[in-house]
Amino acid sequence: MYEINITLTDLEAKVWHHFIADGQEWTENVVRNEIRRCIDAVYDKEASRMLADPSVTQMPASKMEIVAQAELISAKDRDQQLMTELQKQHGV
Repeated sequence: MYEINITLTDLEAKVWHHFIADGQEWTENVVRNEIRRCIDAVYDKEASRMLADPSVTQMPASKMEIVAQAELISAKDRDQQLMTELQKQHGV
C-alpha cells in the first residue's frame, strides 16, 4: 500500500470545500484517473516494444500482466540518470 497525505490550511480547506463536496472522493478520483493514464502509457510502450522484438514469441494475455512485467524506473531515478548523462556530456 502507498498512502499520500496532504495538509491544507483552514482557509485553503474552506475555499476548496466551497467548490468540492467530498475532498477525499475528488482526490481519489483525480489520482486514480492519472494512474489509469500512466497504465495506458506503460502498456502502449511495452506492447509496442514486445511486438517489435522478434525474440518475443509470447505476450501476456492481459494489459495488467504486460504492465506488471514492464521494467519501470521511477521518474526521480530517470531524472537523476538524465542529469548524470548531461553532466558527463558537458564535462561537469
